[in-house]
Amino acid sequence: MKKLTHQPSSVRKMSAEMRDMAEETIIDYITCPECMDFIQPPSECCENGHFVCHGCRKKDYKCPVCKTQNYPNKENAVFNLLLKEIYFPCHFQENGCSAYFKCDELKKHHLECQFRLSPCAFRSSGCTILLRPDERVFHEEICEYGISCRVYAKFRDNVYSKCNWRGDRNELPKHIIENHKSAWTPHELESNVALSWMLPIDFNFEKTELIHLKDIDEMFYFYSKSVEHSQHYVAVQYIGHNERAKLFKYSVEFMYDSKMVKYEDVVLPYNLSVDEVYNSNNCFYVEYDFLKKHFQAERIIDCYVKVYRKDQSPAEIRRYIAYLNNTITEE
Repeated sequence: MKKLTHQPSSVRKMSAEMRDMAEETIIDYITCPECMDFIQPPSECCENGHFVCHGCRKKDYKCPVCKTQNYPNKENAVFNLLLKEIYFPCHFQENGCSAYFKCDELKKHHLECQFRLSPCAFRSSGCTILLRPDERVFHEEICEYGISCRVYAKFRDNVYSKCNWRGDRNELPKHIIENHKSAWTPHELESNVALSWMLPIDFNFEKTELIHLKDIDEMFYFYSKSVEHSQHYVAVQYIGHNERAKLFKYSVEFMYDSKMVKYEDVVLPYNLSVDEVYNSNNCFYVEYDFLKKHFQAERIIDCYVKVYRKDQSPAEIRRYIAYLNNTITEE
C-alpha cells in the first residue's frame, strides 16, 4: 500500500508580498463602500454582488457602487459566516491599539480600549479635544473650558463657604442654587443694570458671588474684599473662555461729599487668580484713610456695580440676539 504523505498547500508557500496582496483584497471586499468601515454581520448584498452594512442599507436604498435599488431578500450565509470568523483590527488602531478581535468581541473591546477617543466633558462649552481614557482625568482638571465654583465668604476670620466643585459652565447656576445657602443665589440682572453693593470699612470681609446677565446669557464672578485698616477692593471676572472676557467691561461707582467716583475696566479673564489681582491693585480699590475720612459715620461704602458689553448698548445686544435666533430658526 502506498504511503500517504502530507503535501503543504500552496497558500503556505505564498511570499510575504503575495500574502499582503491577498490580505488587501480581503479587506477591500469586507469594507462597506458606504461608511468605509468593516462590514459586520448581518450583511446586505445587492443584485450585482456588492456588500454593504445592514445599517447603511437601511439609511440608503441605493447601492453605493452600482446605484441599483434591488436587494434580493436573501441572506448570504457563507459571507456572514466568514465575517464572524475574521479577526478585525480595533477601530483605534491609528491611535496605537494593535489588538484584533472577532466581530462579537470587537464591540466590547471598543468600549474598554485604552486608545479609544471620546470628547472632553466640557465639549458643550467649546472644547473640541478628543481624549484617550488615560488622558481624560488630567486634561479635564486643566481644561480652560471647565468651570470651578468660586463662591466664597469670609467675615472677620470665619470662613463660611468654600467649594471644590468643577464642571460645565451651564451647570454652574444650578449647582450654586442647590448646594449653597440662599445668600449665594445668583444676581439675575440685565446688561448695564447696576448692582447695589455695601462694602464694610472697619473689619475683614471677603465674598464671591455670581452675576448672570440674563438678556445675553453671560456669567461673571463678582468679588468684593475689605482688609481692616487697609484697602478695599471690587472686581468682576468673566466665566468662560479667556478671549471672550475682552468683550465686557465693568464699572464701580459711589458718591462722597456730593461727588461721584467712577472706576471702569475690562473684566478679568477666567484664568487670572483674584488674589494676584488684589496684590497688584489691578481692579477697583480705595484706601482706608480715604474711607475713614469720608465714610466714618456710615461705616460702609454704598457702591453700584455694572457689567456690560464694551462695544454695545443693552438695546443693541438684544437686537443682535434676536437676529441670531431668527437666523437659527430659518436654518
